[in-house]
Amino acid sequence: KLSSEGLVYESVNACIRFMGSLDGTHVVTVEHLRGNGEKLHPVQQAMVDFHGSQCGFCTPGFIMSLYALWMRTPDPSNAAIEKALQGNLCRCTGYEAIMRAAHAISSYGKAA
Repeated sequence: KLSSEGLVYESVNACIRFMGSLDGTHVVTVEHLRGNGEKLHPVQQAMVDFHGSQCGFCTPGFIMSLYALWMRTPDPSNAAIEKALQGNLCRCTGYEAIMRAAHAISSYGKAA
């Protein structure tokens, strides 16, 4: 969404978001993050390196929540990470690996 400070990234649940509410917004999907290059986005790479995914069902939601957090707060606290991940449910990996990945993201590059 656009604010007085510029573009503000926030994750939303696509399954309950009304299409009309997206008018005038900048939508970023998990498929967009990789871009045209061979390398994964820093958020995706951190999840791979820290084993933050197993079955993959929940991974897009975690990736996008962490991306939105990273765009606002490149070096988040545990509380900020936990708040950003609210609404995402993992039944396989557990949250410890995801928390480690979240803390490591900034070491992979700058938010952009």
